[in-house]
Amino acid sequence: MDHDAPVIYDANVLFPFHVGHILVFMASRRLVVAKWTTEIQQEWLDNIAEKYPDDLEGCRSRCRAMNKAVQDAFVTNYQHLMSAIDFPDQNDRHVIAAALHANARGIVTRDKTHFTAKSLKPFNLARIDPDDLLVECHERFPDDCLQTLELARRALTKTRPNLEEYLETLDHCKLTEFVRRVRTRSPKPE
Repeated sequence: MDHDAPVIYDANVLFPFHVGHILVFMASRRLVVAKWTTEIQQEWLDNIAEKYPDDLEGCRSRCRAMNKAVQDAFVTNYQHLMSAIDFPDQNDRHVIAAALHANARGIVTRDKTHFTAKSLKPFNLARIDPDDLLVECHERFPDDCLQTLELARRALTKTRPNLEEYLETLDHCKLTEFVRRVRTRSPKPE
């Protein structure tokens, strides 16, 4: 697998704040080549609008910040591929089309129902769990990964968690293996 090839961040990994936060930080530091589309961003904003309408403006600001942090993340001009894509969930064709257009190696998603190995095989794409992607970043760039984790933690100016509190939050977000590996390399909190 070409670990330097791009990956597409699906809406469901951008929607939970802490998962999206750490993934965007990893991309902004070039530990992963992340891609997304306006349609993917709109999908998670629609979920926010439906479930947490009071948070919508903050999430729009978050979209602007992530686009500024990873300026080459946008995939455009992929829509023409959608009509030729046969996929179990037709609403996910835009994600497949963007991945194909970006020459991505896979889609970072928590959706195990639609993005199965079988459904992705014809497109030569893999489903990548965000925990697995972060573990991969940690294995390939251990020091940079820990520095990025610390930058992401310090950017949380409202909650100001210490390292252990932040790791607990990430563990709660099902980034368990990544947290386990970080704990083995990080100094114990004071």
